[in-house]
Amino acid sequence: MSGRDVRGTRRAAHVTSRVSAGCILALVACTHDAGKPATTDDVDGDGFAAARDCDDTDAARFPGAPERGDSIDRDCDGLAPPPPGTLAGAVVDGSAGYAVAQGGGTTWMGAPFAGRGVVGQLPAGQVIGEDRRGRRTVLDGQPGEAFGAALAVLADGTLLVGAPGANAVRDALGTNLWISPGAGATLVARGARWAAGADGLVHVVEGTSATDLPVAGRPSALTFLADGRVVAGFRAGPIALAVGDRTLPRAYEGDEAGLALASCDVDADGDEELVVGAPGSPDDAGLPSGAVYLLDPDALPESLAEVTPWLRGTGRFGAAIACGDAGTLHVGAPMSGDLANGARHVVRNGRLDAPAETGTPGDQLGFALSTGDDVLVVGAPGAPDATGRVGRVLR
Repeated sequence: MSGRDVRGTRRAAHVTSRVSAGCILALVACTHDAGKPATTDDVDGDGFAAARDCDDTDAARFPGAPERGDSIDRDCDGLAPPPPGTLAGAVVDGSAGYAVAQGGGTTWMGAPFAGRGVVGQLPAGQVIGEDRRGRRTVLDGQPGEAFGAALAVLADGTLLVGAPGANAVRDALGTNLWISPGAGATLVARGARWAAGADGLVHVVEGTSATDLPVAGRPSALTFLADGRVVAGFRAGPIALAVGDRTLPRAYEGDEAGLALASCDVDADGDEELVVGAPGSPDDAGLPSGAVYLLDPDALPESLAEVTPWLRGTGRFGAAIACGDAGTLHVGAPMSGDLANGARHVVRNGRLDAPAETGTPGDQLGFALSTGDDVLVVGAPGAPDATGRVGRVLR
């Protein structure tokens, strides 16, 4: 990988910080034997005497115990992790929640419109991270970068940030990981692999190895299939999808099929399907409302016109997609409602129910979705001059 090193140019402001007690408080926590018979000094039988146990009536609370994000201090370090819920935007404007990602125990939200500068120039952008204990990290972009337009997290917790104004993909330290014309608007990660889109190519990285795959245009979305193949989606133009050397034309002009992609086991049969969001797909009256296609990665059609949409909705249904547990899919419809309230739908075993969550006027809830660490993250960025917000939901 190439690019100038801008390490140190990004500010990382930790609003609060504290090292978890864990094994520091008591070495025995590292080899804890929960559930042993209670003694007079250890009423709840969790392996810790009352003098060292923050709650000797609850065997799930002891030094080094795993936190659950339920507002209860379970590891006895004096911090009560906040429950899943709303994360307020950390900026006055900037559309926090335009991009979201979850991993390494932290929820990340991109606010690429933060820090407006010269008229006609892209804003600086900002990324806000918050862990399950409420500790916050803020990463600031430079003027014109739109830092935070795309986010992804590797299995080891490494954060990847797109800065399309700088044609760059960066890490949380501000180091350029890749620079190419058109880069920074699209990112995806799966395990230790990540990919980014740019003008005419997809850059795929695993460890120190990188490969550039040619595509016809700039991808709007990317996903990895279970077999390792990369799928690129294009919201505009005649081609909706590129899978290896295959291209799939779209069904309708302007349907935006390929704006959102995911590889999920939506029917709980043990095999992943390719899920394609088409938020501009027309309804029976010809008006754009949104749809989701479900494709077999091993038996792709010649064109999306050969496939009947799996699900239909309204309000730009399919603008964002995230995998849930087997048999479950989350779909965003950010323009749902009379005033762009937005909605998040849950699809279980192929059944689309009423929205599981709706926003308030102007929220555009469901604009971005991401899952990780058994948490679903929902972006509600609002308009570019809105504060924006992000919600966390336990899966």
